[in-house]
Amino acid sequence: MCPTVNFRLKICGYKLILFQLKNKCTKKSPEVFVLHLHFFRIFKRKKSAMENTISQEVALVKEVFSNIRKELETFMKDRNFNMSNHQIFVFLTHAPAALAIASDGRVDVEEMKILDRMAKAIDVNKLDIDLVELLSFAAEPADVMTNEEFNLRIGSELLYLSRNLDKYEKNILEAIKQLLRFDKNPEADTSLTKTFSKLMDSIIENNASLNKEKEKEKLDQFKQKIGL
Repeated sequence: MCPTVNFRLKICGYKLILFQLKNKCTKKSPEVFVLHLHFFRIFKRKKSAMENTISQEVALVKEVFSNIRKELETFMKDRNFNMSNHQIFVFLTHAPAALAIASDGRVDVEEMKILDRMAKAIDVNKLDIDLVELLSFAAEPADVMTNEEFNLRIGSELLYLSRNLDKYEKNILEAIKQLLRFDKNPEADTSLTKTFSKLMDSIIENNASLNKEKEKEKLDQFKQKIGL
């Protein structure tokens, strides 16, 4: 759940209990008054702690996406592919596949089929709404493409990236590395770190390439630069 949503739910819960205690205090019960005072102090401390946590996470989102936009600026300009924050998130979570496909320096027919199948399954509209809300805290330009256009183009853009990785490699690797700053527990199976690593390995394993050793060697270099 998005931290801002979770925060609101918790605060509403605390306020409801405080309201109930306050009503009981109208009976002039000293015991209930003490309980009300004690709970109010707990509420203030928890509220302050949650506000600090949210403030830190929002600051992280703003910093990370500011850095990512700088790294992707050339690619988006070259391709006239101006993405929103949540579109960037989807693009970068699939970019490791493009890295794996480009690892032997060429893109063959089978690799194109892999990208095509993957692209057909992408729908940015299905991104978790809590994540979309969190990413909305970061600045983005007003003239971003629609989600429909993004869904139509994501496959061709990943293919273009695979074929022209030499030009964008440094920036893409750094953008992915920035995204991994959201990983609070990189060792967890559901973390971005593990997901990216598994995606890249899967591309190599399912690719009938004659240069698997070369691909694996290059893939290891990519992983090391990203921090996987």
